[in-house]
Amino acid sequence: MKKIISMLIIFCLVMSSAAVFAETETTDTNTKGIDKKAVRVEKQAAKAQNAAEKQVAKTQKVALKQEAKAQKDAVKAELKAVKDQIKANRETINGLKTQVRDLHSKAKARIKEIVKDKENLNQETVDELKDLIAQLRDDRVGMAGTVGKVKEECLNMGMAKKNKDTEKIKEGLNNVLEVQKTRIDKLNGIIEALNKIIEYKAQ
Repeated sequence: MKKIISMLIIFCLVMSSAAVFAETETTDTNTKGIDKKAVRVEKQAAKAQNAAEKQVAKTQKVALKQEAKAQKDAVKAELKAVKDQIKANRETINGLKTQVRDLHSKAKARIKEIVKDKENLNQETVDELKDLIAQLRDDRVGMAGTVGKVKEECLNMGMAKKNKDTEKIKEGLNNVLEVQKTRIDKLNGIIEALNKIIEYKAQ
């Protein structure tokens, strides 16, 4: 009887140990499963974050590229507008020079007529003609002062273009516009004086 009781006690202890071991093993297995899931979630989150950062970087790169292109296009448009104005001014200047050549011979002939008409020639007429001739001289001097300046600016712009210096190119083009403006003003002054001589009538 004692032997049977001893065997039962031993059996209970063995079963109890087995149960504890099984429980511990199950717990360990569950913990490992949770850890793996946590690692997987963490990896997925890191992957998503990395993808988001790459997308942001890509978007920023595209935006910067578009902005750079927009600025480049704006500069091109600005330079083209100035170049078109320079071309238009050149045509205007050539037209004014043609007028000056045509009027010069007529004015010269008119002065000869006035001087030849001794009866109507007086000091007032002489003074008025002198003033007109002085105006012609001043405007011609002003024109002469612009000679070579456009060529100089073109040389400077050539160097600026070689160095990809957009600001220097813009400065050079604007300087050319200023020279052209001076020439147009002086040519118009010459034409005005020549027309006054041609249309002059002694008082």
